Parts: sequence; structure tokens; C-alpha cells
Amino acid sequence: MKTIRPLLGPRLHHLVTVLTVTALVGWLCPMAVHAARYSPGDRVVTTARVNARPEPTMNVQPLGTLKPGSVGTLKEGPRRANNYRFWRIVFVGGVEGWCVSSRLRPYVPVEGEESPPPVETSAPEKASQIKAAATNVAKSPPLALGPAPSRYLLDRVEDVPLAQTAKTALPLPEGPPPAKGEPFIDPETGHRVTRITDVNDIPPHHRKGGDRPLEFDGHPDRGFYNGYSRWTNVNVTGEYAVAFRHDNHSALYRLADCAYRGPVRASHKTVLGETHEIRWDRSGRPGTETTIYYHVGGRFSRQDVIKGHRTAEALHDFGMNIVPTVEMDSDDGARYWPLRLEDGMCVVFDAETRQVLPGKIKQRPNALDISPRGEWLYILDHTNEDPALRARLYRIADLARGDTSAPVYLPTASKGHDGWALDARGQEVVVFQDNKNDWFSSFNPASGERIDIFNMVETGYGFGQHMGRLSNPLKKGWLMISSYTVEDEGWADNQILIVEIKPHNQHPRIWRVSPTFNRRWVGGVDTGGYFAEAFASFDHEGNNIYVGANWMGRDNLELYRIELPPDWHRELAAEESIALRF
Repeated sequence: MKTIRPLLGPRLHHLVTVLTVTALVGWLCPMAVHAARYSPGDRVVTTARVNARPEPTMNVQPLGTLKPGSVGTLKEGPRRANNYRFWRIVFVGGVEGWCVSSRLRPYVPVEGEESPPPVETSAPEKASQIKAAATNVAKSPPLALGPAPSRYLLDRVEDVPLAQTAKTALPLPEGPPPAKGEPFIDPETGHRVTRITDVNDIPPHHRKGGDRPLEFDGHPDRGFYNGYSRWTNVNVTGEYAVAFRHDNHSALYRLADCAYRGPVRASHKTVLGETHEIRWDRSGRPGTETTIYYHVGGRFSRQDVIKGHRTAEALHDFGMNIVPTVEMDSDDGARYWPLRLEDGMCVVFDAETRQVLPGKIKQRPNALDISPRGEWLYILDHTNEDPALRARLYRIADLARGDTSAPVYLPTASKGHDGWALDARGQEVVVFQDNKNDWFSSFNPASGERIDIFNMVETGYGFGQHMGRLSNPLKKGWLMISSYTVEDEGWADNQILIVEIKPHNQHPRIWRVSPTFNRRWVGGVDTGGYFAEAFASFDHEGNNIYVGANWMGRDNLELYRIELPPDWHRELAAEESIALRF
């Protein structure tokens, strides 16, 4: 497998210096960065790719696109349109146009640096000259040193078809796959990205074929991945990750040094995989930080994964096989566990009392899980001909009394993928795709409130996706989507997006977090299969994203981590408050 060793280039070193100084000023004087009242004549710098338009509106085609770090002088504004504030800016190099203010910051020159001269051009350049200069985005080598200069590449829901949207696709990193354990900085997003695994870590005595070469090295449909988006493969302290394999095996990795710790086993002979539904204890109770739960046959068990299978403890034997649904998860307190049994009953096991709740559901759904706070059992059927059996939720308190008479139905007869999040008030919501009308929506089962956030018409109808579980109360008001598409030219194709949970007519913000570094289809051919659908998931805190990726279809699947700023929720809240005040 070819690898690339990230280097620190001179231009990127300068960029990191500028971003670090700007971040330090923002930490010492937050209002200086986030709340500056701009005036004509002020110098600004772009914090992300930004379109320059001939008029202050999203309803016209951009003249070109400025790269991050472009310096310019404000000439006129602000003008409000489409829920944005626009400034007319003349950039160094002669590019001129109207740009949204959310991608600007006051220009802070680095000490010793020769400041770019102010531009006094009053008339716009020709559109062809502007586009040629604006889209000349230099390619920089990746960076592995120093703090990650993460950027907030923010767009908004526009409520327009894909062909009319102002959002543009982000460029992808070039070159071969990175080496395991050697982080690089994505030159577009500024996030630190690390490949955690290498299939060649698996020693011969852990391989089915012994000393024979691995049959999946280099195959884009085989290798390591993170499991699934609806639950996390990382323990509550962020020290260890379970890397799942396409052949229903798994391995434990220590994240600090990406060290392979061996297979995850139920016994000396039984290696656990995704169908055994390995889940971490996320309760935070002392002594449970490295506890995993899983099932083999009809036995539901737990063990300390660091100490190994000799610490395994059987919690309950159901006397029949537990049927894996793969998407299931417990509450964050690791008390309630939803399980589908061989006889067609869906039950909730209370790990605290070690009893099955008396309320049981007779059904064989696609999946089932528990809400993050342990208030709801969710029966996930995408479509069911019997209206009484479609996707619905039961209160755990009712099931504890044996009452199944008051289900709360998801407000659609046919849903796509879904997940859990917290709305702006911090209440649990299901986020889902409505197959009937192609809305991506949130639903609060306690209040019955539905919020339609954006429609697939804006992403294109080939927008396959998965939704992550985000349950940290600090990160309320946001949902995560990772996409997998045949095409690779649209703004949302093969991307990880964090989207604001707001009604679409309020133009929710979209944080363009990262490409997935993954392709299921290459040249229209399905080379990656199901395991290359990039079902990205958060860690427990919502600060890191893990995804199985095949490096744009040029490698086998490996587990990657994308690091976000731990205070991203504060930064986005500050950005919104400035937008509302000014």
C-alpha cells in the first residue's frame, strides 16, 4: 500500500500562522473576531471559499470563487438578502464582487509580514478575468504539525433545486492514501485527519488464511470501518475504538498511537463482529470506561475489553437466538437495551435490574433502538403495509408497566435513514428522511412537533445518506449527515455535513465539515458495495467523527478520524448571534 508522509510547506506554514494569530485574538478578545461592525475601507480576509457575485443576492450566478486567506477591502455594504449580509469587496489581485459576511474576518497581519496594499479599484474587472483569478486555488501539501486550523465553511439552506444553488463542490485532497497514524490537515477544511487502521496490522495468527497475504488489501469494498452512524465505535473517554471488518470480525485500537490491540473476542474461539452488536458503556460510571456489551446466540453479556474475554459476565440468557439488527443502541446511561428475539418479539432489557421489561412488541422490524436519555424505544421499520406497524416510538415508562397501547408514530408512512439528535431546546428528536416527499426533518415524539429542514431537491435526488447520533447536550440544535453518491460534482456529494435543526424557511446553516474520502461508485461502477457507504459516526462528546473510507475508491477500507474543534458549538452559536444582531 502506497503512503504519503505529510510535509510542512512554506505557504501553509504562513497560513497556519495567520489562523493561529486570528484564533488567539478571538480567544483573548472574542468580540474583536466575532462581533466587529465592519465599515467601508476595512481590510478583511476570507475564512473559507466564498463566491464573489455581481449583485448582493444569492439569485445571481457567482463571477468566481475566492480561496481561504484572500485579503480585500470593503467598498460598500452591508446589504441584506436571502438571510445573508453582503459586502462589496475588492480583493488583492483585482477580483471584485459581493460576498457574504459570514465567511469574513478582520484582517490581522502577521508581525514582520508586508501587508498587501489596499486596492482602490472602483470598477469591476471583466468576469472572465475575475473568474480566472478567483478560482486559481493553489494546492498545498498536507500538514501534520501544530494546532489544526479548522475552518467553519458555512452555507445555508436555500430552498432551491440543485441546479440553482449557489453552493459549490469542495476540492478533494490529491495523492495516495496517508500513512496510518500520520495525521494531515485537509487544506480545504483545516481539520486534522488521521488514518487509524491498516489491514496489514492483522498478524498471521489472527488471519483466516494464516501466513497467506490478506485477500482484501487494496480492495475498495473490504477492510476496516466504524460500524454504523447510529452509534459510536469509540469508548466514552475517547481512548479506544473498535474497528469493524467487512467479514464480521473486529479489532481494538488504542487511539493515542493507533496501536492494534488484537481481535475483540467473546471467547478464545469466538471473535466478535458487527452482528454481535458490540456497544460501549457510555454511562461514565467509574470502572466502566472500557466495558463493552454484546450478544452471542441467546446470551447477552459484557466484559472489560482491555482485560479480555476472561472478564465476560453473562447478564441474561434468553433461551433463543438474539437476531442482530445492527443499527440498535442503548441509552447513554447503558441501562436499557433493545433486542429482537428469534420468536419475533422485541424486548427491552434493563441492565440495572437484569430484568426484561414487561411491555413487549410482536414484530420483526428492520431495527430498534433506545433514545439517548432512555425515554423511548424506537421501532424502525422503513415501510410496512400495515399502518399499525410502521415506524413508531414507545415510552420506556409505559413498557416498564407492561403498557404498549400508546405508541407515537413517526409522521410518515415511509422513512429513509434516520438518527437521534437534540433540538435547539435540548429535547430528543428523531431526524429522518421522509420518502414520501423527500424532506429531511426532525420529529419530537414528546410534543409531536415536526420540523422540515431541507429537501432533497437541493442536494439532487441521488443523495444517499446516513445520519449520526449526536446526544451531547452542548451540541444541541444540530444533526450530522454523511452522504454516498454515484456522482461526485454536486456540493453535497460524498460529504459530511452538520446541519442546523430549524425550519427550512429560516434558512438553516450547513457546516461543510469534510469530504468522506470515500467512494462506493467509481466511474459509475459499484466497486465499494454496502460497506463503502461511509456511515460516519460521532464519538460520545461530538468532537470527532469516525468513518470507514477507501480513499476515493483507490484503497481498501480503513478507519479514519476527523477532528473538530471541541468548542464548535460555541463558535457556531456566536456566529449566529452576530448574524441576528447585525
